[in-house]
Amino acid sequence: MKYEIGGYFGLENKVNGVHYHSKANLKLNSASSAFKVLLRLKEASKVYLPYYICNSIVNCLKSLKIEHQFYAIDNQLFPITLPKLQANEYFLYVNYFGLQNTKIAQLAKIFAERLIVDNAQAFFAYPIGFTNTFYSARKFFGVPDGGYLYAPDDINIRLPTPGFNQAMVYLLKRIECGAASGYEDFVAHEKLLLKSPIEAMSQLTNAILRGIDYAFVRQRREENFYLLHEKLIHLNQLELEINSLCGPLTYPLLINCKKLKQRLLANNIYIPTYWPDIAYRLKEDSFEKQMLDFLIPLPIDQRYNKLDMLNIIKLIN
Repeated sequence: MKYEIGGYFGLENKVNGVHYHSKANLKLNSASSAFKVLLRLKEASKVYLPYYICNSIVNCLKSLKIEHQFYAIDNQLFPITLPKLQANEYFLYVNYFGLQNTKIAQLAKIFAERLIVDNAQAFFAYPIGFTNTFYSARKFFGVPDGGYLYAPDDINIRLPTPGFNQAMVYLLKRIECGAASGYEDFVAHEKLLLKSPIEAMSQLTNAILRGIDYAFVRQRREENFYLLHEKLIHLNQLELEINSLCGPLTYPLLINCKKLKQRLLANNIYIPTYWPDIAYRLKEDSFEKQMLDFLIPLPIDQRYNKLDMLNIIKLIN
C-alpha cells in the first residue's frame, strides 16, 4: 500500500501500537493456516490429537494427507495416556479455555519440539520452551481474521496478501444493531475463512490488533473468571487449574443441566457449543461426550464487568 497523506478519515487505530505476539514467526489469516504451515515445515507423517477438538484441525490433517490418531482426556483436561513418538510424529495438545499452561509445561518436558500447542483458546499464553504454538485472534477480539505461529525453526515463507475483507459487515452490525442482527453474516464469514487459502494477516486486522490495550483485556478477563469461579466452583464438575491464569477465553462450567443453556439464552446471554460436529467420533459414555452435551462456556471477556458476572451467577443459582 502506497504511503499517503491527507484525504478522508478511516477507522481510528493506534498507528504506533504493537501486536501482543510481535515476536511470532508468522502473522497469518487464521489458526488453521498457521497449523498447515507448521505441518508442512515439519514434514509431519502423523499427529496425535484429542477427541475433543475442532474438526477444522482434523480437516487440516486430512487435506495434507497426514495420518492422525485420537487420544482421550480426563476431567482435568489432560491426556489419559501418552504415546511414544516415532520419527516425524507429533503430539498436539489444546490449551483448553486458556487454563492448561501448567500441563503444557509438563508435556513440553516430555515431547519438547515434538509438541504442538493449539493456543486458539489461549491468546495471552506465550509459548513454553521450544514448543510449536499457534493462535487465533478472532476468539478474543473483534477482527475479521488473524492467526500467529511460533516455531523453534526459522521460517522463510512469503505469504500472499489477502484481498478486501467483507467481514466488516457483521462487525459493524454488532455495533449498530446488536449481536443477533449480524449472526448470519458472522457464520457465513466463518465458513468462508475455513475455505480460504493460506494468506498473510489482513491489513485491517493488523491495524486493529496494534491498537488494543492488552493489559486491560487480560486483567478484565481474569477478574471476571475469578468471580465466577468463586461463586460456581461448588457446581462445576471440572477440576480447573487456576494458579497459572492467563487471560482465559471463558469460564467453563460443566454441569448436568441441559435446560441451563436455554435459560441463559432466553436472557440474552449467548453460550457457544464446542464442537457440535464432533459427536460422530465420541463414545456415548465418554468424558468428551459429557463435555459436548453439558459444558456451559460462560462469557468473561473484556466487554463485561462485575455486574454482568453477578447477573449470570444469579440466573444460574
